[in-house]
Amino acid sequence: MLLLFQEALLKHLQWLISLFVMFLAAAAAWADEPPAQEPSFTPAPPPAPAETGQEETPWLQLRSFIQAGYLYNLADPASGENDLRVFDHLHNTFTIDLVEVEARHDSPLGGAGFKVKLTAGEAARFIHSRGLGSDEPFDLTEAYLDYRFDVLDGLRLRAGKFSTYFGAELFEAWENPNTSRTYLFNYALPVSHTGIMAELSLSDFSLRLFGLNGWDCTADNNEAKSVGASLTYARADRFMAMLNLLAGPEQDGNTGDWRVLVDLVLTGRPLGWLALTAAGAYGRDRIGGEAVAWHGVQAVVGADPLAYLGVAIRGEFMNDPDGVRTGAAQELKGLTATVEARPADSLKIRLEYRHDWSTKKSFAGNSSQDTLGLAILWAASRG
Repeated sequence: MLLLFQEALLKHLQWLISLFVMFLAAAAAWADEPPAQEPSFTPAPPPAPAETGQEETPWLQLRSFIQAGYLYNLADPASGENDLRVFDHLHNTFTIDLVEVEARHDSPLGGAGFKVKLTAGEAARFIHSRGLGSDEPFDLTEAYLDYRFDVLDGLRLRAGKFSTYFGAELFEAWENPNTSRTYLFNYALPVSHTGIMAELSLSDFSLRLFGLNGWDCTADNNEAKSVGASLTYARADRFMAMLNLLAGPEQDGNTGDWRVLVDLVLTGRPLGWLALTAAGAYGRDRIGGEAVAWHGVQAVVGADPLAYLGVAIRGEFMNDPDGVRTGAAQELKGLTATVEARPADSLKIRLEYRHDWSTKKSFAGNSSQDTLGLAILWAASRG
C-alpha cells in the first residue's frame, strides 16, 4: 500500500507542483491584506518585559550549530554507502555531520561589516570551494566584507566568499524542514561563490547583481568570470518569490563554452502553522562540442500542529539525460517524510524516512533504496 501511494504521488508530481504554485500565488494576494485572526495551534508568546531604554544591537554576533545523526539503509548495502546521497552517504554509522561557528558584524548604514563561518564534520568534506581544500573535514564556508552606502536605501556591496543564492535549501539542515538534501541541492546547483555582489532593496523587492569566479571556485579554473542576478519579492513571512540566473564558462581552461543556470523558488505561509515551498531549476552547458542539460523540481509541505512538533513531506524529481551531473543518464525521484520534536528552543530531534527511485540501477544494483534516519540538531546564538 505504501509503495502504491509513493508511486502515485511521484507520478503526479508535476501536477502537485502546479497546485502549489497556484496556492502560493493566492498567498501573495493574501499578503496584500492584514492577516486574519485565524486560530493557531501555537500558543502566543508571553508579553515582553517593559523596556527601560533603547537597546543597541551588539557589535559582534556569534552563532554555533551542531548536527549529529544515524542513518540506516534498509537494503544493508555491502559497500556501506547510500548511493547518490552526498551529505548522508554513510550507512549504519553514527556521524558528526556538522559543527559550525559563525561570527558576524552587520554593516550599519554608511559603515562596514563582515561575516566568517567555519565548518567541520562529515558534511564539510563535500562543500570545499576550488582552491580551499579537497577532502578535509574542515572548511572556510564563508568569509566576506560588506559595506552599506548611505544612498538608495542602503545599497550594499559585498566582496569575498559566500553561500550560493540558488535553491530552496540551505547547507545547515537546521534551517530546512527536512534533514536530507534534495538531488537539486546535491547535483544541480552550486554551493558557494567567490566574488562581488551589489544589492539594492526597494520596498518589497530586492535586486542582487554578481560578478563571480563561478561555481564553487575560490581559485578560478579559467580566465573568464561568471555573472549572475537575483530578483526577490517578499511580503513579510507570508509570501516570497525569487528568480535567479547565473551564466559563464565553468570548465577548466575553457572560456568559450558557457554554462547557464536558472532557478525559481516560491514559499508561502497561508496559515500560521502551514508552510509551502516549491522550487525548480534548469541548467545547460556545452561539453566536447555537445549541448548538455539537466533540470528538476521539488515541493515541500510543512506543518507545525504544536509549538514543539513539526512534520514535513517532500517530493522531488531530477532529470539528468546526459549524465553530466549524476554520472549516469537517468531520472531520479524522491519522497521524504520528516517528523521533528522541539524539546527546547535550541534543540531539534528528527526522524526521517526517505525513498529514492532511479530509471537506472543506481542504488547498489537496484533501482530504488529506502533509508531511515535520526538527527539531533543544536543551535545557539549570542548578540
